[in-house]
Amino acid sequence: MNTCDLLESCIRIERTLAEIYETFMKQQADCSEYARLWQKTAQEEHNHEQQFVLAKRLACSMATSTARAPQPSDELLQHLETVRARVADTMLAPGEAIRLAIGLEEQLSSFHMDKMHLFSDESTNSLFKAMMKHDNEHVDALKKAFGSLV
Repeated sequence: MNTCDLLESCIRIERTLAEIYETFMKQQADCSEYARLWQKTAQEEHNHEQQFVLAKRLACSMATSTARAPQPSDELLQHLETVRARVADTMLAPGEAIRLAIGLEEQLSSFHMDKMHLFSDESTNSLFKAMMKHDNEHVDALKKAFGSLV
């Protein structure tokens, strides 16, 4: 596995997660508070996607190595795609959507943590650290929103 393949998987993961949040935004459009939460979170995931696109452009233009890296999480991507299809077919209540999103963000944070320190260049490692920090911020925002439901 090489850096370009790993970063491409990251791009697809971020894009799929954003699409899940966009679905929640549409489904909960009648409640502006939740619609704004999902819109903001989806936009942040698209921003993460673009950061990985840039990282891929940079990494693929220079020699980088991920010899120590495990295969990218095809299982995580497949899980996200299954969730995306499920939420497109089934409208979840705000609490269910938030609980699901918290679980997804925690999985993604764990994924980013696993990828830190795998690359020979520190800039790529820093990207994964930053993504993990953003995932944790998403979890905090979602937990706050969930707390307001109770």
